[in-house]
Amino acid sequence: MLQTLPLIETAGYRWQALMLQGDVEFSRNELSAARDAYQAALDSIPSGTDSKPVDMRIASVPLAS
Repeated sequence: MLQTLPLIETAGYRWQALMLQGDVEFSRNELSAARDAYQAALDSIPSGTDSKPVDMRIASVPLAS
């Protein structure tokens, strides 16, 4: 699945693909990769789109210690 997500380049869906990538990385305990994907999703959200789902995911990833 992770190989397919980077192929999604349509602006309206790219942020959702990045958020899903973060979810997969988070479930694999790859916290740095999850945070990077969530941040990329946040950076890709089209203007006027609710960012709360991504904001909540970013907040759920523990900071590296």
